[in-house]
Amino acid sequence: MGAMKMRGIGLIGLWVLSAAWAQVGTASVDRLTDLDRVRLAGPSTRLEWLFNMGLVSGVNEFGEKRHFAVVFNSLIGPSLSSFGWLPYPDFENKPVVLLTLHDLDHGEVLHTQVQSDYLDSETFDVYTRDLKVFQQRRNSQSGVLTRLHARTEAFAYAMQIRSTKPQALFGDQGWADNGSLGKALYLSRTGRALDARVPAWVELRGERVLLTQGQFWEDHQLVDPLHFDLTRLKWNWFALHFADRSEAMIYKIEDRKTGLVFARFAQRVRPDGSIEPLEGTEVTEVDHLEARGFRVPRAWEIRVPGKAWIRLDHVIPAPWYDVSLGLAHDSALEGKAEVRGRTSWGAVTLAWAEYTSSEFFWLGWNRGGQ
Repeated sequence: MGAMKMRGIGLIGLWVLSAAWAQVGTASVDRLTDLDRVRLAGPSTRLEWLFNMGLVSGVNEFGEKRHFAVVFNSLIGPSLSSFGWLPYPDFENKPVVLLTLHDLDHGEVLHTQVQSDYLDSETFDVYTRDLKVFQQRRNSQSGVLTRLHARTEAFAYAMQIRSTKPQALFGDQGWADNGSLGKALYLSRTGRALDARVPAWVELRGERVLLTQGQFWEDHQLVDPLHFDLTRLKWNWFALHFADRSEAMIYKIEDRKTGLVFARFAQRVRPDGSIEPLEGTEVTEVDHLEARGFRVPRAWEIRVPGKAWIRLDHVIPAPWYDVSLGLAHDSALEGKAEVRGRTSWGAVTLAWAEYTSSEFFWLGWNRGGQ
């Protein structure tokens, strides 16, 4: 995987756009460190992503309250290219950026993929040459700041996000054990919020919404997909925020044909940033629908013995999320979930549910209506 440093006029322009950033300090509750550079020596077949997801709300020019979900996901991995009709893997590709805006008031999914021109290997900053899409991450006196900016044909958004607690190292000091599938390096900033010091907004169809509130989750993961059996795998993944300022990550990976469970993972990040295993957690799909010719879940139950029982329903049914790395295509369903139930940690204030299956993966020159 080739990491490219920011340079030239693009760097100057990017910092001009960042004039509102807070000054860098020397002490914080959360700092960018070597742990944030998860590009390690190893197979160039590895996939790495830095996933920023948030639920935001604000007011438009007519005084109407508006609600959105946003995703800014930078993905690096081998791209499948072709010489004529002969496919071959390209291991020196640039990151792609997956941009999503869910209009939660109108039940609409807007999603696009952009090719990034530059990646900073120190910070995971990415940006396009025209600066319509960029991500910056910096240390500051108040912790790690992340600035997101996206402008596409269908929508635009800009915001700055601050950390409210240190980075969480899930699993064994950042290594999540997925059984026979191998280990994944898993670093997250689970407690993040909209930085009110910097103007934030969403634009779509001529409407401009000034954002006033936002909860966010950052995932940084590195996996080797060669461990995966691309004909059998499926997984359900959940990010949860609770009223007591704790968060939980829960997922289950299983054989979609036999139901054999490869891995169960459930850990809670306490308000002080320490990690609590949630032993005995069970995830069950409880409702399904047909979408794109597949039977996919639309609701789940999560049970943590003695601590939580909740049901999650996708707010937007079948919120598809597509990605292409050259001729290799894949999809997931992910979006905000409504929650019913009870927990020992108070109400659920953010719920994000993702589902994907190896039957969504395919190779080809076009998506064929997928």
